[in-house]
Amino acid sequence: MEQYQVPADLEGRRLSTILTSTLGMSRRLLRRIIREDGFYVNGEPVRLSAIVRRGDLISWRRPNESPSIAPEPMPLDICYEDEDVVVVNKWLAF
Repeated sequence: MEQYQVPADLEGRRLSTILTSTLGMSRRLLRRIIREDGFYVNGEPVRLSAIVRRGDLISWRRPNESPSIAPEPMPLDICYEDEDVVVVNKWLAF
């Protein structure tokens, strides 16, 4: 279970604002978490509209990612590659 403790400067904000702005969660991810297990503040289930206080402990389970599209082998025209960057020519004619 993942957790985040609310600092003093975020007291009085909506849970949804903290999750999206501070923790960088997408709305899509929020919906998936709500469907699977939900969010908790201090161990109690809450809605995204809940107002949090300093010291509150927000907890949730991150859903397992399962790819919905199976990868398929294909030729790639790799123009450049090093340990940090790969440049692929997407205009490769098949």
